[in-house]
Amino acid sequence: MKFTDIRLGLIVESLVSLPFIICYLLFNKQVIPQLFQYVPSEYIEIVGTYFGWLVPVGVLFSLCVQWFFYGSVENLFRKGTFTMVVVVPMFITWGDFEFTFWLATVHWFSSLVSIYDLRQEFQPNKKVQSVKAESYFSAFHLNPAQIVIITFLLTIVLGTTLLMLPIATKKDVALIDHLFMVTSATCVTGLTTIDLGQCYTVFGQLVILCCIQIGGLGIMTLSSSLTLFLGKSLEIRDQLLMQDILDLNSIEEIYTMIIDIIRTTFIIEMIGAIFLTIIFFNSGMEFSESLYAGIFHSVSAFCNAGLSIFSNNLEGFKTNVGVNLTVSMLIISGGIGFFVIKELRNVFFFRKQKLEQISLHTRVMLVATISLILIGTVSIFVGEFLTTLSQYNLGEKFLISFFQSVTTRTAGFHTISIGMMNPHTLLVICLLMFIGAGPISTAGGIKASTFVILIQSIKATLLGKDRVEIFKRELHPQVVLKSIALTLISFFLVFVVTIIMVKLEENKTILSIIFEVMSAFGTVGLSMGITPQLSEPGKLIIILLMYIGRIGPLTLVLGIVRRKAQRGGISYPQGRVLIG
Repeated sequence: MKFTDIRLGLIVESLVSLPFIICYLLFNKQVIPQLFQYVPSEYIEIVGTYFGWLVPVGVLFSLCVQWFFYGSVENLFRKGTFTMVVVVPMFITWGDFEFTFWLATVHWFSSLVSIYDLRQEFQPNKKVQSVKAESYFSAFHLNPAQIVIITFLLTIVLGTTLLMLPIATKKDVALIDHLFMVTSATCVTGLTTIDLGQCYTVFGQLVILCCIQIGGLGIMTLSSSLTLFLGKSLEIRDQLLMQDILDLNSIEEIYTMIIDIIRTTFIIEMIGAIFLTIIFFNSGMEFSESLYAGIFHSVSAFCNAGLSIFSNNLEGFKTNVGVNLTVSMLIISGGIGFFVIKELRNVFFFRKQKLEQISLHTRVMLVATISLILIGTVSIFVGEFLTTLSQYNLGEKFLISFFQSVTTRTAGFHTISIGMMNPHTLLVICLLMFIGAGPISTAGGIKASTFVILIQSIKATLLGKDRVEIFKRELHPQVVLKSIALTLISFFLVFVVTIIMVKLEENKTILSIIFEVMSAFGTVGLSMGITPQLSEPGKLIIILLMYIGRIGPLTLVLGIVRRKAQRGGISYPQGRVLIG
């Protein structure tokens, strides 16, 4: 009976969407021009327009049917996510028939496929067949690090292809700029060679927004969550891969953690979007424009992307307390890591554990985050007090300094011109960009926890200790070695790329190039203004660095750092090398 009920949504959607899709193709694409000899074109236009206004209502009806079918809001979020994602932009852009055509077409085919899946599910006496638990990647014998590399690459290729469609652009954009923008969005960096709001239509901007969301959550996390939302199970190989990516102790924790990550992400982004929409609306923007800007900037901020649809980023809101604090909290939430968010939520909201019971990792991340934000705030406040910030009062100076300190570590939003800052301030910002935020988050860099371990290992060396301790807990020597290796490899990569960029961009200052390279590697997105002026080889180098910066640390952890014990168990005699 339930299967019959859910087909009602597809029937109603088909009665509304199919006539609109056909009329749109006939009139705008003129698939069969000779048809206009028998049916006047104005009739086709009238019918298409009439049904075009009804398409969002039809999709909303389909969503309501799914709600009744699945029985609860939680199940609707798990299995009706795609319909919810489609229906919101449909109503936001109500009347934009070109955009409605693409969404209606994709959703109708999706509904058709989902009905087929349900049909298979409701077949009586269906025998469960034994299927070898392998993912599509296993046929190629790829390890987890290679899978992450390939999936990010495929996302960038797909996003670039979509941006090349005429529906995505307002003006001619070079292929290298499409590739740069998609890579920047997927790698949640924020560097731009063109004006996002001026060059891309709503469709193009939504493509970039989807790339931001995919890149922020992580492709494997997102694909695994979609599998769970569809009511299916993860293959064994995929479970092991997710266990490595999320650094979990057991496979049993995967399902809970994935659902928790997705739920937390969308709840925080929704809250941020509501606050930003209200603030933008009160600043004089129309409601539809405010809603769209609120959603875009909320997702961009939580995913630490730093991309904005405003031509001057957030410089128009430099003294707006609401925008600064909301975006800052979104950036911190996205950058601190999902494990930390989960523990803090259990402490302050669900009362499942006490504050003194939080894990060592959470303690390290809280101390590191607060300390780095304070260091950045003080550095910018003092360094720019008499120059860049001279025209603002004391409160505004502190607000701007705080915001730039928060966004510097990985987000890339800016409320003042970065290129006007003093060199010593820019060098401090470079260090903060290189450090980044937390692991298992939407942020980049070597990660704040890695930086803390490095500091503690230096402290232990200076004190003559043979072990590294944090909060009266001893760290495993392998963790210290991994942190040192990750930092040195990252520093070497930045150093080599800087040398190459200095050679390619001879007309740029060395500081601006170092800043650009640090920003790309740390997936930050801040720039001294040289990004649009880069040569094509320079843009390709930055594209590659953004890509490595996003998957590089993760790839190092999966492919090098988290290697199992060496085979064979061979042990060599100890040797001695003098150092220092």
